[in-house]
This record gives sequence, structure tokens and C-alpha cells, in this order.
Amino acid sequence: MRKTDGKIVMKIKQYIVDCLEKKFVYIEFEFNCKSDTNDRELLRKLVEEGKKLASFVNPTLARDASRKRTLQTVEENCIAGIIAEYCWRSWLNSEAKRRNLKVEARYTVFQSVDKHIDISIMYPDGTSKTVEVRSSFPYTGLQNAICRVFDIIG
Repeated sequence: MRKTDGKIVMKIKQYIVDCLEKKFVYIEFEFNCKSDTNDRELLRKLVEEGKKLASFVNPTLARDASRKRTLQTVEENCIAGIIAEYCWRSWLNSEAKRRNLKVEARYTVFQSVDKHIDISIMYPDGTSKTVEVRSSFPYTGLQNAICRVFDIIG
């Protein structure tokens, strides 16, 4: 938990999921949405950004190209993606600071679907790496998703 202007904001917690053969660490972000917090305004901005992004993305389902998603589903997925990107940038920057690394995870401006970069990691020498962020909703529970369903975790 951290404070900004005396207001309690986003809690970040770390957990471990034991999948017998391997353990995975996951990070949980909890936003405080009470009307007098900075988190509420941040989430409002992230939702707005997600809705704008929705007008540019392909409405076709990634797992079944014969089916289209509704505008509401596209918006919800874009909002989830924008929030996931924000959380990862925040976590990467806090970890870099904690480890005294001179890198910065930066927001990238959306240009087009085929050239979209979620996060740019900038190094002091001017070089950079890109990070693709995926947001998923584990309907069968987090433990099951991490240990049995997800095929890419990172």
C-alpha cells in the first residue's frame, strides 16, 4: 500500500502458485475506487483509453476467426489490456528502482494494430526492448489457469 497526498492508493501484493513441478509468482494489484482517491481518477482515464483503443482493433475472436465480438466485449477486452499494461509498467518501474537498475518501462502511444507495442523498456545507452502484455480472465480459477490452462506465462 502506498500513499499519495494522504490518500491510500493501489495495493500491490505478491503470491506464489505451486504447480507441483514448478512454482510461479504472480502480482495482484488492488485499486481503491472510493470517490476521494487517486485510483478512481486513474481508472477513469484507463477506461477512457481502452474505449478509444476499441475502435481500432479487430472485432474477430482470436481463437475463432469465424466469430465476431460485440462492441461491448471489444471495449471490455481493451480496457482490461490497458489496465494490465499500466500495472506491468508500474511494477517493472518499481522493481527497477528497488534493484537500483537504470531502466524505465514506458508507455507507448498507439499508432496502428500491426505496429502496436505495449511497453518499451528504455536503457541508459538509448537502446530499448519491447514487452507484449496479455490480459486473460481465468474463469476456472487462477491456480488451474496457471498450472493447467495457460501455455504462455511471463
